[in-house]
Amino acid sequence: MNRIIKKGILYFLSLFFVLLLSLLSSGNYVYALGYNENLTIEEKEYYNVEELDISEENVSLDSVIITLTKEETIKFLNYTSDDFSEIGCLSIEDLTMHTVDDVENSYNENSAVTNKMIDYENFRRILKLEISDKSINGVINAIRILMNKDNVLSVVPNYKIHLTALPNDVHYENNDMWGLNGTYGISADNAWDISVGCSEVNVAVIDSGIEYNHPDLKNRINDTNIHRDFTVSATTPIEAVDLTDSDGHGTHVAGIIAGEGNNNSGIVGVAWDVRLVSLKVFENNKGEVSHLCSAINYAADQEIPIINFSGGMYGYEYRLYSALRGYNGLFVCAVGNDSKDVDYDNHYPSHFSYDYDFSNRVISVGSINKKGNRSNFSNYSSSGNRVDIYAPGEDILSTVPYHLCPTGCRGFFHSWSSNHKARGYHYNSGTSMASPFVAGAAAVLLSANNILSAENLKKAIINGADTITIKIPNPTVVEKLIKKFFR
Repeated sequence: MNRIIKKGILYFLSLFFVLLLSLLSSGNYVYALGYNENLTIEEKEYYNVEELDISEENVSLDSVIITLTKEETIKFLNYTSDDFSEIGCLSIEDLTMHTVDDVENSYNENSAVTNKMIDYENFRRILKLEISDKSINGVINAIRILMNKDNVLSVVPNYKIHLTALPNDVHYENNDMWGLNGTYGISADNAWDISVGCSEVNVAVIDSGIEYNHPDLKNRINDTNIHRDFTVSATTPIEAVDLTDSDGHGTHVAGIIAGEGNNNSGIVGVAWDVRLVSLKVFENNKGEVSHLCSAINYAADQEIPIINFSGGMYGYEYRLYSALRGYNGLFVCAVGNDSKDVDYDNHYPSHFSYDYDFSNRVISVGSINKKGNRSNFSNYSSSGNRVDIYAPGEDILSTVPYHLCPTGCRGFFHSWSSNHKARGYHYNSGTSMASPFVAGAAAVLLSANNILSAENLKKAIINGADTITIKIPNPTVVEKLIKKFFR
């Protein structure tokens, strides 16, 4: 069955905040906060500390947070580091310091309750304990030790919180980017509450290059010499500042994946804090499969976890099969723009997304328009097997090189159709534009949980989806799944 990207927060992003409860009481299992209103004492329940999402990305590794039992709370003691010496406590901060005095006064029989904003009966003291072992294991060990203390009701990591992220980019605020926030867009703003990408995550763009001197891209490009131009040399390093794009196609794709967000201008990408790696295989809109294979092998060698390739061909190529089979990252690719049934006109490399031993690491992407219909140009699969997912791919606004969009530009440029919006920004259509939406969503997922494998990334993207009907040429109507990265 075929699929499409739809809106909503990516269901997978919330999974690692869910705790696995258990009745076991030894090993890795520790107590969690619990209270039974039918009992006169508070209860502790068990959870597996290994199930907590404890990483430098999500947790402050310098401390843990404890809640004291009611019995301990109403003692109103002044605590020192020595009271928690078993975890190497360095300092204590009372997070309830602004209310504890009021509560203590309320327990004085001569004092009336005066603050209506305090629930005196259910008040519990909450302490932040700085720990000496500032590592993931240090946090885990502190949790295990502290929950064995009778006066501690709960102990949790000091999770990081984030501002709700809505970018101030002009074309996003003006609703020019339906692929992100339209009715049939991917509702990226919901995902941005969790992650806007991570600078440690690299996404390779195998294309015509990326224009470094674009204000929405220069800060998103990996700033090392990891980049390559395979049309010239597979071994010559290219510095980020030397990157160019004579065709504009790769720059447009790059903006969809990771155009800089919140810079008060231009557009914003799906994963606007990841890093882009330019692997150039096209020059003057022409490329060779040998260059593509070299680029894939190079990405594998550099441990780049996600590749976007918005191109393809008709006809099997063993070298391409071998290259993809040897790449353990996620390969996201377009299904082609010829309105063909790829069950019969096999399109590569998207054909590799089904029925191969590495297909669980390849995602094939078709295009829909802003009405949620298959774009007339988009290839399709009558069986539903050869197109994994559909994504916004029609009238997509993104970045183009300034030298291809000079002052006074009002229309199309180069040999691929691109409609001018503003200097450095054009609309374009194609499955080439749909594929980077998927690659960007995968990058958001990986940024939120950097231990996800390519197989898990594809599974997460495929599994949480709406169902729509995709019309294909006479006489069949195929049911597709709208892929909901952001549910």
